[in-house]
Amino acid sequence: MTQAAAHWLWHEGISATRLRGVHKGRPASIAAAKVVALKAEGLGATEIAKRFKIGRASVYRVLASRGCLAATSTFAKSVAVMLASRAQ
Repeated sequence: MTQAAAHWLWHEGISATRLRGVHKGRPASIAAAKVVALKAEGLGATEIAKRFKIGRASVYRVLASRGCLAATSTFAKSVAVMLASRAQ
């Protein structure tokens, strides 16, 4: 079996399990609502990341996906572009 054929079979299998609701990926390890709440209280991304023991990029990703991040910094803009491209 060629590599392309094996990849196609793998992709078909994953698609089939997703349709059945079995393959859902890794469970979220970040409480997104809590991240948003702390941001609303005025805490910065660094402090939120320290409290949850996660990376700052993860905080920005959660905030961007929830529409809570003003795309003013270069990083915020790149996260917004990445999320927009994933949605398509």
